[in-house]
Amino acid sequence: MHKITALALLILFFALLSCDEKPQETDENTTQKTINQHEKVRKSTQNPTAFTLRSSQLIEHNVTVYDEGLVFDWQDAPLVIVHFFASWCQPCMAEIPYLSDLQQKYRKILFIAGVLVHDDTQTPALQTLLAKNAVRYFVSNSAHNATFTKRVTASLGLPENFTIPLTILYMEGKYFTHYEGNVPVEMIEYDIEQAKKQLKSR
Repeated sequence: MHKITALALLILFFALLSCDEKPQETDENTTQKTINQHEKVRKSTQNPTAFTLRSSQLIEHNVTVYDEGLVFDWQDAPLVIVHFFASWCQPCMAEIPYLSDLQQKYRKILFIAGVLVHDDTQTPALQTLLAKNAVRYFVSNSAHNATFTKRVTASLGLPENFTIPLTILYMEGKYFTHYEGNVPVEMIEYDIEQAKKQLKSR
């Protein structure tokens, strides 16, 4: 009887100990989340293509595009928005402040990547433009942008001369929805909230 009581107390002790502190996010946890996202997307596709996107500040993000989604390595945000734009496109530039606000508001669950397309703006001019518009999310002007764009738009069945801005929302690496042309920020935010609900229900 004493042994059973001692065993029960020991189990209770370890149960209480495990609830005391929430484990901190580590690189190992982030790596595991990335692996998990790759596995989820890989189950429904067989044709991954890897790209490196680079900003004018030389920040790099490796991203793998699948037939039905994409995964940014080292990003544990469950929601990703990829925004294809050009500096000469007024509707594209008009969306930047709203995207910056969304990145700030949903920073714990959302990663936004701007991808410059059909645009030969040089790095100094681009840096000035981004600073002027107070861009608060990652923007790539990499040499890989064109091939990355072609691969992503092909996965959506869009033509090569697709409409910009093109904004695509992914949830846990899988395609969720997209918007061609300028759309109200309320529409994007509504879909982010719908994706959040789906994440919570899992």
